[in-house]
Amino acid sequence: MKTIDRLKQEQVLENVQSGSDRDEDFQVYQIRTAHLRHPVFRMLINDSRLLDLVESLIGPDIRLIHYQGVYKPAHTGGEVRWHQDNDYFKVAENRTISVWLALDDVTVENGCMWYLPGHHHQLLQHEQLWDTSQKKGFYLA
Repeated sequence: MKTIDRLKQEQVLENVQSGSDRDEDFQVYQIRTAHLRHPVFRMLINDSRLLDLVESLIGPDIRLIHYQGVYKPAHTGGEVRWHQDNDYFKVAENRTISVWLALDDVTVENGCMWYLPGHHHQLLQHEQLWDTSQKKGFYLA
């Protein structure tokens, strides 16, 4: 987390909340093209353990189409609603894998990732919801 804190101080981490929605209790930071911004993230995309896992699922023809780091402290930033990443990426043949790697301990209490088994077989209807009074409905893809 020291690296994340340093990136935040160096303003490499961008607050993805817009204008009037920005507030200290509601922070979600994002590093776009993370592999170009810091060697730690560049090292991760070449890690043989991750590449072997992805290859076992989709085969050896692997192409990086989007890489981001998200820094969202526990109990901040509202919830991330259920979504399918490929609805936002629009990759043909639905041969897309999102690799989600936690850089800190993740629990149900502090906001872990949940998956819906079997929902990768079909594209579900998506809608972006935003309720600033409850700070819910913000999605990241």
